[in-house]
Amino acid sequence: MVPPWVPDVDSDESSSPNNPHQPDESNSDDQKDGAPLKPTTIAPARRFGSARRSLNVFAKSGDSSSMKKGVGQYIKQGYGGGKTAVKRFGGTISTGGALFSALTGASEGAAYKDFNPNDLKSGSSQEIVDRLIEVIRPIDGTQDAEACRNAIQTAFSELLAKDETLDLLNLSQENCVFVTERFVADDVFRRLELDVGKNIRDNAPSANSALGRLREVKNFIRETVAASFRKIQDTGKTVSDSTILNVIRTALADTFSVFEDYIK
Repeated sequence: MVPPWVPDVDSDESSSPNNPHQPDESNSDDQKDGAPLKPTTIAPARRFGSARRSLNVFAKSGDSSSMKKGVGQYIKQGYGGGKTAVKRFGGTISTGGALFSALTGASEGAAYKDFNPNDLKSGSSQEIVDRLIEVIRPIDGTQDAEACRNAIQTAFSELLAKDETLDLLNLSQENCVFVTERFVADDVFRRLELDVGKNIRDNAPSANSALGRLREVKNFIRETVAASFRKIQDTGKTVSDSTILNVIRTALADTFSVFEDYIK
C-alpha cells in the first residue's frame, strides 16, 4: 500500500520542509543493524478493480457520477481509505512543504539548500522553475519523483498563466499558497492517472474524448483540493513554514474524505 521510499510525515516534527527526503537519523542505528524502517502493508490483489469499473463507465458515457464514484473507490478500496492514502502521499506532503518554504524564503532573499535566489535574479522564469525542481525533487528513479517534478512544473505554469510578469523570486503569500495547492492537486491526479488512467484512455470513444475525460477528472480533483485548502484558511489557520506540512496533510485528508463520500 505504502512503498518504503515514501517519506513518513505523520507529524510536523518528524519531517522538516527544509530536508524532506533525508532519513530520520534517530533510526540510523536500527537501519545499520538491518532492522526494517517500518512495516509494509501488502496491497490486496485487484485493489483498483471497483475504481476501474466505475471509470470505465465514465470513459464510455461521460457520466460524472461514475467518475466521482470511481475516484472515491480509488481511495477507499485502492488505498484502504483516506488514512492510508494520506500516508501514501507522504512524498506529496514533504515536497509541497519544501516548495512552499523555498518560495517564501526566496521572497525574503534567503537560500533554500542549494537554491539561492541571489544567483538567479537575472534568470528567466523557466530557469528558476528548473532549478527549484532539481533542488526540491531530484530524480531518484521512482514514478513518484517524476510525477512530483511534472506537478511542480504545471503549478508554476498555471500561476504564470494568471500573470506572466510575476517575479517568482518575490511572490506574495497568496501566490505561494496557490502554487503549493496546485502542486498538491496535480500530484494527486498524476498518481491516479498512473494507477488507473489507462482504463479511461482505453474505454473512451476517441483519443480526444479520452483527453477530455482525463481533464474532467483533473478538474474535479483540483476543485476538491482547492476547497479543502480554503476550508483550512477560513478557520483562521496561518499558513507558514512551521504549519505548511500540517496544512497539506489536513487538506489531503479532507479531500480524500470528500472523495469517499461519493460511494456512500
